[in-house]
Amino acid sequence: MVDFPKIKQQQKKSVLAVAALSKVIASRFAVGDKLPPERQLAQEMDISRNTLREAIAALQLMGILEVRQSQGNFVVALPESGKESFTPENIFLPNVAPFTMVDSRIGLEPGVAWLAAERAAEEDICRIRQALETIEQAIANDDRKQYAEADVQFHLSIAKSTRNEIIVHTLSGLLEVLKSPLWQAMKQGLNRQEISRIRIEEHRAVFEAVRARDKEYAAARMREHLQFSKERFLYDVE
Repeated sequence: MVDFPKIKQQQKKSVLAVAALSKVIASRFAVGDKLPPERQLAQEMDISRNTLREAIAALQLMGILEVRQSQGNFVVALPESGKESFTPENIFLPNVAPFTMVDSRIGLEPGVAWLAAERAAEEDICRIRQALETIEQAIANDDRKQYAEADVQFHLSIAKSTRNEIIVHTLSGLLEVLKSPLWQAMKQGLNRQEISRIRIEEHRAVFEAVRARDKEYAAARMREHLQFSKERFLYDVE
């Protein structure tokens, strides 16, 4: 039985979790070993699943862990201080924490969709539809880069439909987090085939609501889409 330390401090919990996990991995695990399930780790370390998932993604970037879909998290190298190209400091400090960004979008974008349904011109509807079609094409081709770019354009197109520069600027800043190495590492554990159809349906529902000028429905569908997106990151990888 491996005793994982609890994370008590409130500040920079993700960084502390990386340090704690690294210490345990270095002393109690070997290359090829599988970590306990994430729910168990989070409970033993007294941290949220959000914090644990960010820490695991950081350890992926550091080359210590590998996330294998439907199997779990495996040790692929032992921590060696000073030898990793990524460190917790350069992974976390330059970027907003991914789940903080997601929560910010959940708070902001339903209202953006509401305004877009009220104000979007025909040219805005065409721009949103084009981004949606690109999303569908990217998913069909399993092109992750194209999907990421089209997804950003979809949400920005909706924001631009509000004719509000503050909204566009704010959302653009939040979406910049999607380019961070930490965010990309977190996405590696998702089952792309399983959620592809759901992603298309969620985006299409938002688009149809905006096009129909149904403000309440547009806000509800956007909130649902973003909430489901957050929950997908917390699915067990094993």
